[in-house]
Amino acid sequence: MRLINTTTLTLTTAPSPPPPYAILSHTWSPDPAAEITLAQFTNVPHAALAQTHAASFSKIAETCRLARQRRLDWAWVDTCCIDKESSAELSEAINSMWGWYRGAAVCFVVLEDWEGGAEYRMDADARAGFRRCRWFTRGWTLQELIAPGEVEFYDRTWALRGDRVSLGPLVSDITGIPMAALSGRAEAETQSVAERMSWAAARVTTRAEDGAYCLLGLFGVGMPLLYGEGGERAFVRLQEEILRESNDMSLFAWRADEEAAAAQTHWGVLAPSAKEFAGSGGIKGWADPMDGNECAVTSKGLRVTPMPGCGLRAVSGETYVMDLKCHHRRVGMGGLREGVGIKLRQVGCDVYVRVNAHKLFKTPPRAGQDKMRVFYVGKTVTPLRSLALRESVRGAVVLSRALKVLGEEWGFAAATFDPEGHWDGQRSLFLTRGVRHFMCRVRLAREGLGATRMALECRVVGDHTFGDALGAADVEVTLEQPGSASRGGAWKAPPRLVGRVTLERLDTQPVYFVDVVDESAQRR
Repeated sequence: MRLINTTTLTLTTAPSPPPPYAILSHTWSPDPAAEITLAQFTNVPHAALAQTHAASFSKIAETCRLARQRRLDWAWVDTCCIDKESSAELSEAINSMWGWYRGAAVCFVVLEDWEGGAEYRMDADARAGFRRCRWFTRGWTLQELIAPGEVEFYDRTWALRGDRVSLGPLVSDITGIPMAALSGRAEAETQSVAERMSWAAARVTTRAEDGAYCLLGLFGVGMPLLYGEGGERAFVRLQEEILRESNDMSLFAWRADEEAAAAQTHWGVLAPSAKEFAGSGGIKGWADPMDGNECAVTSKGLRVTPMPGCGLRAVSGETYVMDLKCHHRRVGMGGLREGVGIKLRQVGCDVYVRVNAHKLFKTPPRAGQDKMRVFYVGKTVTPLRSLALRESVRGAVVLSRALKVLGEEWGFAAATFDPEGHWDGQRSLFLTRGVRHFMCRVRLAREGLGATRMALECRVVGDHTFGDALGAADVEVTLEQPGSASRGGAWKAPPRLVGRVTLERLDTQPVYFVDVVDESAQRR
C-alpha cells in the first residue's frame, strides 16, 4: 500500500499496519488518460501536472489539504497510488480495497457533478442534484460508501455538504441500503447476501468483469482477476467464492428478466449478474445460515445436502420448490412472513435445473413432503444447453397410469422406488437418459384388510444412450403377482396383472408409458 505525504505530496510505501490516513472516493473521468497515473505522479513535476491534468491533480491536492486540516499526515487516492501496469499489483489492490477503505480515518467523497458552494443549502434543488450524481451509479463506489467508518460528501467546489449520518435518510433512499447498515447500528455483513447484491443491481462499471470484482470486499471473499473472462463468468466465480464462505441460500433468490426467461426454459442456480437481484432488497434470512443446507461447488453442479425441513418440496405441477431458508421483509396475509423458494425440474439422476427463473415462489409451512436426498443443481445453463435439456425426458419410463390403476382398483400404494435418484415423483417417471440397459423397480403394498405386497419391474433392453430410435418392444415389464389376501381376503381370486408398454409423447419427446391390466378379468 502506497500513501501520499499530505505535506510534500510524495509517495511512500506504508508499513503494516499503516499510520492513520484519509482516503478519496470519486468517479473517474470518462477519459482514463485524464487521470494521473502512478508513473506520472512520481516522475512528472507537480506544477506541470497541475496544468496538464488539472482536474485529477486538484482531487489529489484537495484530499491532502482536507487531511492536513484533520492533522492526518497521509492520504490515499486510487489513481496515483496503484501501479495499474502491474497485473499482480492491481489484483492485490482490488482484493485489498475494502480493507483499505475500512481502515481509513475518514473518506472524502467528491461529487464533481454536484453544483455547489458554501452558500448552498440542502434545499429541494440541492437534494435533487445530489440524487442525480453519477457517483451513485458506479460499481466501485458502493464499497467506498459502506466500508469507511466516517464518510463526508463534498460538492464540485469542495464545499462540505454533509456526512453519511446527516445525509443518511437521503443516501438510503437513493441506494436502497438500510439506514442501519449506513449508520453503524448494524454491519453490512449482517444483511443477507440477496439484500447486499440488490445494492449493486443498478450500478455499472466500465469493464464488464469489474461488476463482480468491485463486490469482493462486500462479501468478504477474494479471487484472482482475469480480465477478458467476461462479466458473466466473473460474476459466477464471485458467487462460487461466496458459497465457499457462506451457507446463506438467499444467494439464489434472484429473478431473471421476463423476456430472457420466456426465451430460455432452463436456468442454473447462479445469477448471470447483479442486476437479477434488483427485486431482492427485502429478503432476510430465517435464522443463522449455519442452520441451513450444506452447499458445495462441484464439477457436476451445486451439491446440496438438505437439513430437516429444507429438502425439495413437491408441490403442484411437475416441479419442486427448493426452500431458500429466507423470507420477504414484508408480512403476508395472516401476519405470517412468507418463505422464499425457487422452482426446480429434475433432468437426471438427482440432478435438477431451475425453471420459471423470472419468479420467486412462496414456501409456506408443510407445502409438501420434502425430498431429503443429496441432490445437484446446475450452476449455469446456456441457452444452447437449455434447448438440449428438453430431451432429458426422452426414453423415460412413465408409470403414472400404472400406479393410478394399481391404487384405485387394487388398493396398492407405492412404497419404494429403485433407483431412487432417477425417480421423478412429480411426473411419476424414471429418467433413463445417459444410462445403458436401464432397470427400475417399484415395490407396492396394500395395507389393512387383505394386506399384501407386489412389485413392478421395468427393464430397457434397447441401448439408446446415443439417441437411437425408440420402440415399445424395448421395455420388458415384470410384475410380482399379489397372493391371496390374508384375513379373509379382499378379493375372491388373486388378479393376474400384466404390464403393457406403448411409445407416446411427453413434452414432445418419445417416452415409454406403462399400463397395468388384469388378464384374469378379461378371461371371465
